[in-house]
Amino acid sequence: MSTLSGKDEVLFYQRLSELCERAVGRYCPEFTHFLDGRELSLAREFLKKQSGARIVCFGGFGGAERCVVGIFPEDIYSESPEDELCSMFDISGVVISGSGFSKFSHRDVLGSVLALGVKRETMGDIYVDQSENKAYICMSNVAASYVCDSLEFVSRDKVKCRLIEALSLPVPERKFSLISGTVASERLDCIISLVTKTSREKAKTMITSGLVSVNHVPEVRSDALLSVDDLLSVRGYGRFKIITLGDLTRKGRNRIVVHKMI
Repeated sequence: MSTLSGKDEVLFYQRLSELCERAVGRYCPEFTHFLDGRELSLAREFLKKQSGARIVCFGGFGGAERCVVGIFPEDIYSESPEDELCSMFDISGVVISGSGFSKFSHRDVLGSVLALGVKRETMGDIYVDQSENKAYICMSNVAASYVCDSLEFVSRDKVKCRLIEALSLPVPERKFSLISGTVASERLDCIISLVTKTSREKAKTMITSGLVSVNHVPEVRSDALLSVDDLLSVRGYGRFKIITLGDLTRKGRNRIVVHKMI
């Protein structure tokens, strides 16, 4: 989760406002650095209230959690296909291939790249495939070129790197377990009770104690209403995504299907 708070959050909104004003006023697209989940939620809520701008979030991978936000003047780009706009982002993909004799993890890749002096804000998601000796990273063009020239080892394994277009990055295989059941309503406390297998009272306590986030933003209201595609994070229990919600049973309860991320 982002550590934005207080003065940092004010500066964050100020920067978004400046980018939006430049994009609309100068008829030229503007882009943020890579934002994490909470920053993306804040940016979307803020920018959708600004007039004259079309907002596109792109992080290379399908369903990327870390993305760059592109702000496009609506007068020029309102009808442009999204793929065309995504091709204008200053980001690339990096393919890291190991020797095949050892394995590495997401943490290994992240640590090795950060050790080169690369800033996290220049990096999007990292995906290590099932072989565990090949990884893909979405990065700013400058950082991607630097990593390809400089990265030699990941967790003691000799690696080779090459650049690819961000639009060519693979769709990561998301692993999850299935949770299904019924809840009294779409309220947050009802759904947290189901996914954590605890009482509704305990669910309320977790929420009011600040242990729950909805779409990467802390939520302390037990009666907040949820909907399909909402992302939940419960400290100590993991992350969840609502897949279906709202189909009523004969007794008036809501059927729900949730994916728990593994």
